Amino acid sequence: MTEAERASVAGALKTVLTTCAVGRSRAVLIEGAAGCGKSHLLDAVAERAAAAGALVLTAAATEQERRVPLGVLRQLVCSAPVFALARTGTDDAVPAEEAMRAFCAELCDLALDGPVVLCLDDVQHTDPQSLHHLRHLVRHVRPAPVLVVATVAAHADHTAQAQEPLFTPELLRLPYVRRVRLGLLTPEETAQAAAIPPPQWPAPGHPGRTPGELHSVTGGNPLLLRALLQEDAVNAAVPPAGPAPDGPFADAVLACVHRSGPGGQAVARAVATLADRTTEPLVDRVLDLLGTDRPPRPRGTGSALAALRACGVLDGLRFRHPSVAAAVLAETSPRARADLHRGAARALSAAGAPAGVVAGHLLAPLSDGVRVPVGPEDFALLVRTAEALLAPHPDLPHATWPTHRTEAHPTRPVPLAGALPAAVPQSAVLPDTSHPAEDAERLLVLAHHVRPDEGERAGVALRLAQLGARRCPQVAEQRLTALVTGPRSARPAGWDPSVPAAMLLAQGRVPEAAALLDGTGGPGAGERSPGSPLDALLDARAGECETLLRTVPLTDAAFAPLVNAVRTLLYSDRHERAVVASGRLLGQAERSGAPGWRAVCADLHAEALLRVGDASGAREHATAALDALPTPGGGTFHYGPAAVLVEACGALGHLDEAAGHVRYPVTRQALTSLYGLRYLRARGLHQLSLGQPHLALADFRKTGRVLQSWRADRPALLPWRTDAAQALLRMGRLGRARTLVEEQLALPDATRPWVRGTSLRLLAATGGPGPRTALLRESVELLRRSGDRLETARSLAGLGHALHADDRPSQGAATLRAAWNLTQQMGAVGLREELLPGSGRPATVLSAGDVPLTDAERRVAALAAEGLTNRGIAARLGVTVSTVEQHLTRVYRKLGVHGRADLPALPAGTASVPG
Repeated sequence: MTEAERASVAGALKTVLTTCAVGRSRAVLIEGAAGCGKSHLLDAVAERAAAAGALVLTAAATEQERRVPLGVLRQLVCSAPVFALARTGTDDAVPAEEAMRAFCAELCDLALDGPVVLCLDDVQHTDPQSLHHLRHLVRHVRPAPVLVVATVAAHADHTAQAQEPLFTPELLRLPYVRRVRLGLLTPEETAQAAAIPPPQWPAPGHPGRTPGELHSVTGGNPLLLRALLQEDAVNAAVPPAGPAPDGPFADAVLACVHRSGPGGQAVARAVATLADRTTEPLVDRVLDLLGTDRPPRPRGTGSALAALRACGVLDGLRFRHPSVAAAVLAETSPRARADLHRGAARALSAAGAPAGVVAGHLLAPLSDGVRVPVGPEDFALLVRTAEALLAPHPDLPHATWPTHRTEAHPTRPVPLAGALPAAVPQSAVLPDTSHPAEDAERLLVLAHHVRPDEGERAGVALRLAQLGARRCPQVAEQRLTALVTGPRSARPAGWDPSVPAAMLLAQGRVPEAAALLDGTGGPGAGERSPGSPLDALLDARAGECETLLRTVPLTDAAFAPLVNAVRTLLYSDRHERAVVASGRLLGQAERSGAPGWRAVCADLHAEALLRVGDASGAREHATAALDALPTPGGGTFHYGPAAVLVEACGALGHLDEAAGHVRYPVTRQALTSLYGLRYLRARGLHQLSLGQPHLALADFRKTGRVLQSWRADRPALLPWRTDAAQALLRMGRLGRARTLVEEQLALPDATRPWVRGTSLRLLAATGGPGPRTALLRESVELLRRSGDRLETARSLAGLGHALHADDRPSQGAATLRAAWNLTQQMGAVGLREELLPGSGRPATVLSAGDVPLTDAERRVAALAAEGLTNRGIAARLGVTVSTVEQHLTRVYRKLGVHGRADLPALPAGTASVPG
């Protein structure tokens, strides 16, 4: 409202008072939004009328007294006790005509002595009986000097409980009825009201606060302006900031909201909850979802929004300052806020809002102390939103998990079974939704709590176990435990146990996977199969596993199959391919930001690197696997990386470091997992290197007993018999050692190059000098084919000593030299000292900068230094024997050596992949 308009209003009211004083009745309706000065103007009229000698009767209607019959009329007559109200049926909706005429007559009699002025504030809250009396008065008091001045809130008809207005359209058309509208201050009027002369913007006392800022925050509402200036005055020593959620300005905003009526309050809360996503249809939907026990619904949301805009609280569909929204929600109970967020989530989801926005509303009540803010009917919404959060982002392979966040929302183990179908900050009142995987897990926990159907709960529980694998292997282990111990009634009809069984197998829990498949609902339930789930893993087709690993991205559902596929390659003598596949899988895990995935994949890669002789790389990745765990210890997973560290440090000659990793107790829980058995075997190997064969033998035999109890005695996985044979050889018990080796050679896995190669080496160690050389030659060839360079070096050293024993010193020296070169390439100082004690003579290690060899010559030279024959090199590189001979001739000439026995060691890895 401009200054000219305000001057016109003041002049009009002065004219009305003058007209009434000379004996003419008048009625004035002052209309405006909350805080715009209606009551202030009404008080000014009352003061001026009283000063002019008029009798002033006042009343202020309130929402709480709306149901009090004749409540406003009683206030009027009691404000100056001049007459008593006529007796009437106060419970009647429409008073008797006689009573209304009597009231009008009494006022007319009073007006004989001078003008009578009735000042009615907030007439929209007047009780029905008083309204009828007042309307009758305005119509029939015409000859008497009676002035009726009433204030009414703008858009006062926005609630379903609103009464008929005092000034009906019929009355407003009467010539003696005047309507006055009060509006918000303009920016210029805001500056004038704040007493800031234009040249001094901003002025002392309002540090940094310009008139534009004052108007932007208050919307030109005088009440809000005074409150903001009061707040600024208290904080005058500091630069101006946003109004505090609990300061004078927020209190004034709440007063405006309350004066907008119950419907205005409901709409304000819905707008505060929806924040930047507010639309009028969404507000309508949220209020519809609140139910009948919530504050009264607006008859028209648009009318309530208009009322809030009219008082400057809203700018369009948003509060003018975030603290206002926070203040509006702060005065509601946590349960009511939870209902608002729940309604917002359902409305936004139906409108197609992003999953992160919906999740923010579903989870907000949890941080507000509401334990279960949803109901069974929200189950589908919770699951759908969680899956949407987990859907791959176009720029990221997967939803990320906070790497350094602790488990802030622990959950108890829940029944697991079945499988589900595949499937921007808003305001200060919503929680952080920047960790979609964590939020998805919290949503699924809520879904599991509220759903009564056991089958659907079981599906959610399985999904939670998959998500637990992202966060930490221990969490996934805990959640899967209930799968094999929970009642069968908790599983959906026709469920497929192969999904959780694959997850158990990926965790190394072979006996539990077997129990699940043998007796919990699969084909032939209750009949124990002669094999083990481990057989399916070890005997799977390597080509199919490689295809799976190349074509299927890392997801929650694919995690267990991909892990098992890498293990198939690892235990099927595809060690180099296992290195490549596990490295690719580790890269995906690192990009996902999921520490649990990263830990498991780093352990797989470390084990694969150890199989090809890269002890240094194995040590690095095993350490990374342990470092990736959000919490140290717990579960059985940590035994796996520890086992790799023990073996790798032993090969590198770091026995003290290896001893530091042999610190975990081998508990009963550890012996339920492959991780624990790997660790038990690694501990035995470490004890063997320390000259403690008796302790080592006990660990190896215990490993064998556990494997046999699992029906999973597979040397391709853990060759405990040859391990025990090594210990027995150290103890001088050759006969028992030979028996164990022969038992291993009689097993089906003995057809695999790695198993047969290690077995033949131990068999040669237990026999006489006759067949020993032939056994070791075959062992070397088999182990080279498997790609295990550590075991190849052991067999080469054994062959070299055997050739010396056969009086072939030249061949023996060349073979020992090949073994020495191979350990040098791998950096396996510990293995070198074990196989060739005292052979630490310097070796010429060629670097990429000083070797005048082509790549092809380098590869041929590296394989020749390992002791391969020309035919073996040709087979490995896919070239002809003649090509190998030509390359070797040039290598001898360039390096100035006489033959392959004099070839120096090449840097590790140069011969691992043919060109």
